[in-house]
Amino acid sequence: MAIEKTEKRFTLFTSSEEWEMMIEEYFSNAFRNIPRMTFQFQREVFEDRRIELNKNTYEIKRIDKSDIERSNEFTEDYYKEYWGSKEVFLNNGFGFCIEQDGMIVAECVSIFRGNGFAEIDIATHEAHQGKGLAQAVATRFIEQCIQNHITPCWDCNVDNIPSQKLASKLSFHNPVEYVLFVRKKMGE
Repeated sequence: MAIEKTEKRFTLFTSSEEWEMMIEEYFSNAFRNIPRMTFQFQREVFEDRRIELNKNTYEIKRIDKSDIERSNEFTEDYYKEYWGSKEVFLNNGFGFCIEQDGMIVAECVSIFRGNGFAEIDIATHEAHQGKGLAQAVATRFIEQCIQNHITPCWDCNVDNIPSQKLASKLSFHNPVEYVLFVRKKMGE
């Protein structure tokens, strides 16, 4: 079975180890696998920690078109790849950012939103890491989810220890490992 390599993103989630093995056996030339883990959000724990989590002095704002145009991390290309366009994101997704001296230093956006769920994607400018910015902006994102009856989702690569630690601080627990398959791009 031939699958064309393309620049367009295609992501495949599997439901069992049997499917993972079959995809690896028949489609290893077309897909690369990424070991990931998913966490369960524990709203009660989050609510109990909310006061502690909100002890920040940063101004957090909802992401708009001009923020996307100025972002170094979640650029227009990012929104095109995951949402089709920044306009589709602005109409259907949401995110928050922290700005300092005219520069976006932390962002938390919905990489996916549907069926009552919103998956988190988060980034902090390297020079501003370790200051609690990611926790602050993610807390605001989670609050937005709760206000709109959306369940926030946290997934990350298995080797991303800082993301796993942040997930725990934000009340995401009980990680479960899985494999994500992504279509290889041309030349990969």
